[in-house]
Amino acid sequence: MKLIRFGERGNEKPGLLKEDRVIDLRKIFPDIPDISEAFFRQGWLDKVKDATDQGEKIDVRLSWPVCHPSKIICLGKNYVEHAKEGGMDVPEKPLLFCKTPNTL
Repeated sequence: MKLIRFGERGNEKPGLLKEDRVIDLRKIFPDIPDISEAFFRQGWLDKVKDATDQGEKIDVRLSWPVCHPSKIICLGKNYVEHAKEGGMDVPEKPLLFCKTPNTL
């Protein structure tokens, strides 16, 4: 299951990506909030995971996956090949760093 947000900028909707098809979650759950803190606190992840809708093959703009995140936590050099590509050593511990939401 891949959570997505799709649609025109400023008018994105929550959805699921299923292979090359998009499931519009608002068609199944009209009262679903956007994918944000409320989405997770209200248990929507469990509600949508069993969606059986086949979705549609549509050419659509994908947006960032979470609406209005408070922060973005990143994992640097998160696999050996990535570190080698940059000519860096593989870190002994995970390399975490943050970005602000305006980077989206």
